[in-house]
Amino acid sequence: MVIRSGGPARGDRAPGWPCWRFLSVDLVFALDSVPAIFGITQNLYLVLCTNAFALLGLRALYFVLAALLDRLVHLHYGLSIVLGLVGVKLVLHYLHSLRPAVPEIPTWLSLVLTDWPSS
Repeated sequence: MVIRSGGPARGDRAPGWPCWRFLSVDLVFALDSVPAIFGITQNLYLVLCTNAFALLGLRALYFVLAALLDRLVHLHYGLSIVLGLVGVKLVLHYLHSLRPAVPEIPTWLSLVLTDWPSS
């Protein structure tokens, strides 16, 4: 989005450039959460709806987290536990599709395990 004015040597950014930049960052973070949601459910409708709501509320959540970051001293521990559990579930789900003898984590257990560190 470059506007040429005053000849070919000078380029000015369009006024919509910052908006496009912020929206693309939100989109990348929302699409990045798709594997985590698939770790919980295989329902495509639910995955798309949660990503739509994530896009709507992500910007406001950044400001809340920025204000509370000094008080959330154990955030990295809880986040690493939740992401580790989701990763294990995704790997086991993939291995279960190759070999049915590999155990699969049911959805209710996945929800209990990912909710446990946050309580």
